[in-house]
Amino acid sequence: MKKLVLLAALLVISTCLLEAKNSDRHSFTNKKSGYALSCPDGWTMAYEEQINLLSLYSPDAKKHPNDTLDLERGLKIELTPMKNAADFDEIIKPKDDSGQTCSYKPRSILILGKEKVQIYACDDGETLFLAALRQDGKKFIAAFGYVPEKDKWNFYTDEFAKTLSRLKFIETSGSK
Repeated sequence: MKKLVLLAALLVISTCLLEAKNSDRHSFTNKKSGYALSCPDGWTMAYEEQINLLSLYSPDAKKHPNDTLDLERGLKIELTPMKNAADFDEIIKPKDDSGQTCSYKPRSILILGKEKVQIYACDDGETLFLAALRQDGKKFIAAFGYVPEKDKWNFYTDEFAKTLSRLKFIETSGSK
C-alpha cells in the first residue's frame, strides 16, 4: 500500500513539473518569423497562428462586449511580422479618402542598443492607437497598441515601449 501511495505521489509531482515546464505563459517564441518575447508578469497572451498575430493584454485589460477593438480598459498590444518597412509606413500614413479621423504622429523614440525605434501615436479623442516597427536586418515586426482610457495614455505608452524592449530577434527556422 505504501508503495502505491508513493508511486501515485511521484506521478502527481512529475506531472506537475512537466506541466509547469511546458506551459510557460510568460514567453513566446515565433521561430518562423524570427522573434521571441518575454511577457510581463500578470499579462496574458493569445496567438492566432493562421494570421501570425500575437496579442498581449495588460493585467487590468477588460474586453468590451460590443467593440471591434475589444477593449474597455487596459492595454492591448498586437505583434505581427511585416515584409518590409514600406508596408508599415502604408498602415500609419494618413489616408485622405478613407475618412480616417486621426493620423499617426511621432510620439517618442525608444533607444534599444544601436536601434532607434520611433513610436507613433494616433489620438481619435477616445482611444490612443500606438504603432512601432522593430527591425533586424530583413526581419520586421510591427507592434500596434490600443488604449481606451484617456487618463492612462502616458502610462500605457511607457508600457508599450517596455514591451517593445522585451522583443528579441532570433534565428528563423531554416536560416543559418
